[in-house]
Amino acid sequence: MSEVLHIHDSARLHASVHTTEAISNFGQTVMSHPSESPDLTPSDYHLFEPLNKSLQGHHYSNYEALQNALCQWVHMTESNF
Repeated sequence: MSEVLHIHDSARLHASVHTTEAISNFGQTVMSHPSESPDLTPSDYHLFEPLNKSLQGHHYSNYEALQNALCQWVHMTESNF
């Protein structure tokens, strides 16, 4: 099995003794990401970049049209994620 890395900020739930013990018991590694960090998170690369590319060049007349386009994109990419 490959190594599992957990990337999260230091939110109280993530940093609790129970959570850190459970992760340690599974032999997994935690990579901290500071809360309020100006650095990009993994979702910035794996979610927002492809979403941005799919929306480029399109203009939506209202919020509902944009929301429908987002929902279609999510359903089309679910199997690829």
